[in-house]
Amino acid sequence: MAEDHEFPILFTIEGSSRHEVLLTSPTHTLSTLQTALTNLATTSPNCAEFMSKYRNRNITETVSEIRVRWAIADSGTPAASGRDGKIWPKETVLTEENFRAVMRLLEWGGGRDVLDVRMVRGEEGEKGKGGK
Repeated sequence: MAEDHEFPILFTIEGSSRHEVLLTSPTHTLSTLQTALTNLATTSPNCAEFMSKYRNRNITETVSEIRVRWAIADSGTPAASGRDGKIWPKETVLTEENFRAVMRLLEWGGGRDVLDVRMVRGEEGEKGKGGK
């Protein structure tokens, strides 16, 4: 069954060169993906911020939004190199409602698409949530 296996996906932290690759699956949930992204963003050397060793350890980052940046073919290139930009959106916000469908598309895309992750900072133990 196609749903039972994991596939790799590249994610970037919005507005930076911080990035990492993780394994995910359509059987996961948005919440488990957000948790995995938050954990990787704080532990991966590819996600380390410049001068992060001097940062206040009480300040934490959590995922507030995940967008999929779809691979779109440039005009004049073969259609196999991406999707038709006239009909396909450049990006999609990942929600609980579209999670499984988007994960399937990402899996079938073979690594051409990227997750753009927006992080919010807060004090450790803070009760408020970031996002919209």
